[in-house]
Amino acid sequence: MRRHILILALLATGSASVFAQSTLKAPRGNPVLLDGKFSAEEWKDAAEVSAPSGIKFYFKQAGNYVLICVRYTKETLGAVDVYLAPAGKTLYTLHASAKLGERTLQGETWKEWTVDWPWWQISGWYASVLKSTNSRTNPFLADQAKEFQISRQRFGGRQWQVMFDIGSPPDATVFPNNADKLKTDTWITLKL
Repeated sequence: MRRHILILALLATGSASVFAQSTLKAPRGNPVLLDGKFSAEEWKDAAEVSAPSGIKFYFKQAGNYVLICVRYTKETLGAVDVYLAPAGKTLYTLHASAKLGERTLQGETWKEWTVDWPWWQISGWYASVLKSTNSRTNPFLADQAKEFQISRQRFGGRQWQVMFDIGSPPDATVFPNNADKLKTDTWITLKL
């Protein structure tokens, strides 16, 4: 009993070492509109996890897609990188900000995102993006969340390892806390 209480306490505090060993089941649910506006009604049938920073993550499946929502603590112009490791396959990063981008791990290195990156050359997934205001002083509208729709056909497998890199330094959030971009055993195991 005492051991179970300790494990629950560590999970509640977002301990990466304990959380990374956890498995999260993505339940079946309804589709969502990928608009960057969090709707509790749309995500009520999803598994929910909170990061120590207050950011919330929602996971579910609809049809042949895995749906993920990263809900910020306040509206922001943030970017989200979802690191994805389908079972026994290549490691990917799916990037969503004002643009969408995709990359794969090359050896032990993630190539840096650059202005001349081949943006919008993505396949089998989509995410909400920042909306333009056509203003030079404030070119984008802040959003409440980043919402992803990822094809199970494209990435395959019955479980994925995932981690998140949200925002940019010094305000970046990595989840699970202290996860390593090169070590999938420090990521969340998502059962599909």
